Parts: sequence; C-alpha cells; structure tokens
Amino acid sequence: MYTNWSSNSATFTTLKWYRVDTIASFLHELRQYIINTPGKFSATYLPKPPKSELPASVNERFPGAEGWLCEAIGDWNAKFDCLLLAANVMVNVNRLDRKYPEYKTAGDAEYYCILSINELLHMIASPELGEVIKQSAFEQRYALEWYDDAEDAKSIRLGFSRLPSFSSNDDLISKVKNGPSGELAHNDQKFDE
Repeated sequence: MYTNWSSNSATFTTLKWYRVDTIASFLHELRQYIINTPGKFSATYLPKPPKSELPASVNERFPGAEGWLCEAIGDWNAKFDCLLLAANVMVNVNRLDRKYPEYKTAGDAEYYCILSINELLHMIASPELGEVIKQSAFEQRYALEWYDDAEDAKSIRLGFSRLPSFSSNDDLISKVKNGPSGELAHNDQKFDE
C-alpha cells in the first residue's frame, strides 16, 4: 500500500490517465478508418478515444510493466486534442466555416489527422521525450512510498519499525539466550532481526 497516498494524491487523481496500449490502439484504428473509408465519413463509425482511468490507488500499486500517459505530462495531450478536433471536423465538414488555421478543406483535415497520428506514435515510442510514465517515475514524481506489507506500511506511518516476530516462546527464549546467530549472547550485544 502507498503510505502517503492521501497527502500526495490530490493532484494526480483529478487528471486523466491513459494506458499507452489503449492510446496506440485508438491511433491505429483511427488511421485505418481515415485511410480505408471509401465514401463520406460518419460520426457513427468514427473510432472513440479510450476512457481515462487512474493507474494506481492507495492499495493498488502503479503497474510495473505498463506505460501510462497523463494529460498534464509532456506535449502529447495538446497534439491528441488537436487530432480529436480535426477528426471531428473531418466528419462534420460544416465546422470548416470556423476557419481553422491548420486546414481549410476536409482533405486538409484528413491529412492533418494522419500526420498527427504518426507524430503521436513517435512521441509514445521515444523514451527520451519523457511522455510515457512508468512506475518509478510516477512514484518519484508524486513522492509516493509503496510497501507490500500493510503492517510495515502502518508502522512506517506511525514512525517506528515493525518488531521481529517469533514463531513460539521457545524461539524467543533461544534468541535471548543465544543471540540471533545461535552464539551465546553477551550483555552488550544487539538483537536485530
């Protein structure tokens, strides 16, 4: 569990998070829709963007093997929003009357979408750009500490470490008499587990 979740989660729990694989799948699906639709585009068949989801909770650790995108981290989301706008204009050509700077015709909007999709895929695939968030970056960014054992997490939160456990009184007496290593204990010897 995350010991300091409540003090550090106010910011990132209000933001939209997406698994990289769901965004990549959406981009591929949208690209195929644009390229393979022979006639007029329809909003009914336009692929829907994935729903956002929170990658972690107080009791669920940020996935170690998955990459995530956050709307507030990096430049990908501005490009993604522009792509969604262009795709909407592409299926609702009457919106071209609004005079967008990037496209003047439905064909311009289609071309803009294809370029944006390729750029977004490049951004996702380029670790040096820092768009994709992994477990260690998430925990470091939000100063979160994960403990696998709930008892350890509680004792850390309370400011003391967990006391060693003994399987029986005989085990405890043996440790006191002989020390943790089995050798005879001296009065000044410390007994750390």
